Amino acid sequence: MHEKLVRHRLTLHSGQQYSPNAIEAARRDLLGLGPFAAISVQVGTAADSTGGVPVTFVFRERLRHAVTFNAAYSSDLGGSGGVTWSDRNVFGNAEQLNIAASVLNLGGHSTTGVGYDTSAKFIIPDFGHRDQSLQFAVGAIKQSLRPTIRRPSRAE
Repeated sequence: MHEKLVRHRLTLHSGQQYSPNAIEAARRDLLGLGPFAAISVQVGTAADSTGGVPVTFVFRERLRHAVTFNAAYSSDLGGSGGVTWSDRNVFGNAEQLNIAASVLNLGGHSTTGVGYDTSAKFIIPDFGHRDQSLQFAVGAIKQSLRPTIRRPSRAE
């Protein structure tokens, strides 16, 4: 993680009046970026010569890459299973890349064959200004569903 992003994102600044609520809000905000597993805050016990109290943030980054597996079953569409690979910090500024692939319609009575669902998503946080992200996404899906035949009721 690049220090420049963390300093830019940090909502606390030198000379600001001490506030436990502001410190906790800043900690939660940084944690929300995604690449950090934990952020602890160490507050000095005594004021320095200027009357300020040192506040130190200690970061523990999450594993950069993650793989997740999923499975589901529906009585009409059958089973599905997939995998997602994620990079939580592509270029060191909390950019995220997620690539997913799933196999669909395994054995359902409302399908005519096996399908797939694939996607790739790249997210750039704080694009342009704080709390605004730029997202690029592409995906492909194939599903072969049986048409439903509507039978008229006796009242019609």
